[in-house]
Amino acid sequence: MKEAEELHKESLKIDPLYDRQPEKINHNTLLELVIDLYEAGDYAQGITLAEKWVKQQNVSRQEDIYPLVYYYIAYGYQNLHRKENTEQANCYMTMYVTLGENAAADGCFPHRTEDYIVLKSLAEEYHLAMAYYYLGCLLYDRRVYDESIEDYEESILRSPDFPTVHRNLALAYYNVKKLPQRAYEEMEKAFALDETDARVYLELDQLKKRLNVAVKERWSDMEKHFDLVESRDDLYLEYVTLLNTLGEPEKALGLIKARKFHQWEGGEGKVAAQYLTALYQLAKAAVEKEDYAEAKELLLRAVGEYPHNLGEGKLESGQENNLYYLLGLVQEKLGEAKDAFESLTRACCGESEPVGMMYYNDQPPEMIYYQGLAYRMLGEEEQAVRRFQKLVDYGREHIRDDVKIDYFAVSLPDLLIFEENLNERNRKHCLFMVSLGLKGLGRIDEAEKCAEELLAMDNAHQEIRVHDL
Repeated sequence: MKEAEELHKESLKIDPLYDRQPEKINHNTLLELVIDLYEAGDYAQGITLAEKWVKQQNVSRQEDIYPLVYYYIAYGYQNLHRKENTEQANCYMTMYVTLGENAAADGCFPHRTEDYIVLKSLAEEYHLAMAYYYLGCLLYDRRVYDESIEDYEESILRSPDFPTVHRNLALAYYNVKKLPQRAYEEMEKAFALDETDARVYLELDQLKKRLNVAVKERWSDMEKHFDLVESRDDLYLEYVTLLNTLGEPEKALGLIKARKFHQWEGGEGKVAAQYLTALYQLAKAAVEKEDYAEAKELLLRAVGEYPHNLGEGKLESGQENNLYYLLGLVQEKLGEAKDAFESLTRACCGESEPVGMMYYNDQPPEMIYYQGLAYRMLGEEEQAVRRFQKLVDYGREHIRDDVKIDYFAVSLPDLLIFEENLNERNRKHCLFMVSLGLKGLGRIDEAEKCAEELLAMDNAHQEIRVHDL
C-alpha cells in the first residue's frame, strides 16, 4: 500500500491533472479518471476528484451538471458505505442520487459498461426513475430490447411526467414489440407533456401516417400547431405535402415560395418534388378551365430552373415525363404544333423498365405511364401499349415479393423514425403500377379497384390522387 501511495505522489508531480486542475477537463474525461480510481479500489480519491470538479464548474444551477457525474459520486459513496457502514457515506449517497435524478437529462446518453454498472446498482437500491430511463437508453442502443423496455416502463411507473421516456417507449413498442396502438398512446402522452417539442410532434405525425390516419385529420391538427410546423423544414414540408395531397396546390406553392429550405440527410429531392407537384396540379386545373396560356406558363416554370429557396438544383437524371406530356397537350391546344411535338417527344424519353420502390431517385412508375400517353398522342399506339403492359406485368409479378433493405442503402424515400413493413410498401407500389397500366389500357373499372385497395392501405398516397386514378 505504501508503495502505491509513493507511486501516486510521483504521478501527481508528472501530471497534476488528478489533483490541481480538474476544472479544465470535461465531464467525459472526468468520468474516465473516476473509473480508473474506482477500479483501483480508491473510491475516496475518485469522490474527491469528482466533488472538486463539480464545485469548480461555472454553472448557475446544480441541475446543469452532467447527471452521470452525480451518479458516479453516489456510487462511490455507496461502495464506501458498504465497506465502512458509516451514516455519513449513506447521507452523501442519498444527496448525490437526488442531484442525479434532478439534473437536466438533455444530452445525457450513457454508453459505457461502467455506466451500466453504476446506474443499475443505484436504480435497484433506490428505485430511481431517471436512472431507469438512462439504463433504458443504454440498453436500447446495445439492442438489449426487452430489458430496455422494462427499464423505460419502470421509469414511467416512478415518474410518469417525463416526456422523453414516453417517446422512447413509443419507438420501442412500434419497432420492437410491434404494438402500434400502444406506441401511439405513448407518443401522444409524450407530446401532451411538452407541446413545445417540434421533433416529438413530427414523430407523432409520422406515426399517424403509419397508422393511416386520415390526411385531413393530420392537416387539421397541424393547423393547430403551426408554430411547430414552421420551426422545422421537414415538418413544414410534411404540411405542404398534405396540402398537395388534399388538392390545395396554390396554398402549397405559396408556402414553398415563402421559405428558404436547407437540405437534410434523407431529404434529397423532397422539396423539389412538392414544388413540381403543386405546379403540375395548378397546370391541370388551368387546362380544365381551358386557360391554356396559364397552364403553359406554369409548366414552363416547372421544367425550368428551380428557385434558389428550394435549397437544391435540378438533377440531370430528373424525370419530367408528366410535365412534358401536359405541356405538349397545352401547346397543341395553342396551335404550337412544332413545340407540341418536341415536348411530347421529350415525354417519351427515359427508362421504360419498371423498378422497385427503395430509393428516391428510382424511376417513378407514373413517368412510364406518361411515356405511354405521349406515344399515344404521337400516334405510336404499339409503344404506348407496351409501356402500360409492362407496368401491369411488373406489378402483378412482384406484388408478393419479400423485400429486404440493403445494408448500405442511402437516400431512402421516407423518414425512418418508425420501421416500415417493406413488403406492405412493395404491395402498395405494385398496386399503383398496376392501376396506372390498367388505366392506360382503358380497363378503367379494374384500375379503380386497384386504386381503392391502395387508398384503403395508405390514404396519404399522393401520386394515386395527383394522377387522377
